[in-house]
Amino acid sequence: MSELEFQRRHYDNNIQETRNNYEKALIEVELKNQEALDYYRERDQSWQIEKQVHQLETYFFLILGQFESFQFQDVLGEIKRLKDEASRFIAILSQEEEYEKCDQQLSPTKKQALTKEVESLQVIFEIFYFEPLKVIVRN
Repeated sequence: MSELEFQRRHYDNNIQETRNNYEKALIEVELKNQEALDYYRERDQSWQIEKQVHQLETYFFLILGQFESFQFQDVLGEIKRLKDEASRFIAILSQEEEYEKCDQQLSPTKKQALTKEVESLQVIFEIFYFEPLKVIVRN
């Protein structure tokens, strides 16, 4: 084996070894890149889910607020109706010539029933008017 052949084989071996080292390094870099890509995809997916949850929470509170507003409007409508009805009764009573006679004509049971109804209406008004305000103030 001549010196020239020996050097050629030596260089060929060096080239092959260098090629193998570069291929190993390239595989390692590709694996690291794939791991980083997987990590960022997972992080993005988590972020997307978190964003959707936040949007759903926002929609939930908007819908809840609208529902409470509708309930509040219903209660206000009922209170207005009851107020109008009470005003009508007052107008009828005021038209009577003798208010005291009317009062005397009402039986104690009827007076008690009317008093309880007024108290019930006051409780309903307080529940539907002040309770939503407490919720709003707490939030």
